[in-house]
Amino acid sequence: MKNSRQQVDYHAIQAVLNGDQEAYGVLVNKYQTRIYSMCYGFLGNKEDAAEVTQAAFEKGYRMLHTLQGRDFYVWIYRIALDFSINLDCVRDRNKTMLKTLPRDGKVVVTPEEALWLLRQKRRVFDAIYQLPANHARLILLRYMEELSYAEIAEVTDMKLGTVSSCLSRAKRYLLEILKELET
Repeated sequence: MKNSRQQVDYHAIQAVLNGDQEAYGVLVNKYQTRIYSMCYGFLGNKEDAAEVTQAAFEKGYRMLHTLQGRDFYVWIYRIALDFSINLDCVRDRNKTMLKTLPRDGKVVVTPEEALWLLRQKRRVFDAIYQLPANHARLILLRYMEELSYAEIAEVTDMKLGTVSSCLSRAKRYLLEILKELET
């Protein structure tokens, strides 16, 4: 059974698919801050994060007919993440070569190391996207948005114990998928 958040999303999506273009604003208003936060955390630049957030919601609108019962938030998150990764790759290619020298107590990574880290991030997000929607949502809320178990329970309308057990199961599934992706 869908929780109340998913029901609101479902009704807005159906309205958009039936020609009510303004209903998409419900989804944008509901999720744009969270999507922007993820983009900003990934890109580290306000302007880029705003641009990617807008582009993700524009693509989401154009491709809404392909959603096919998947969780809207997980789906739009993935679109925004893909845009962020692509923009980050373009920026890395345009930068001059970095040197691994201590700077203010921090180590600057080489482009090769940055690319490896970017690929690892991509691998993890690919695995998250393969999870069932309810598990992907819990992983994203806990580890990307850094919500507490209590906050996750409130957002998802789940009991605290259920959040804990479902998140544990989601992590197990995620590790299995990551192991499969290694081979």
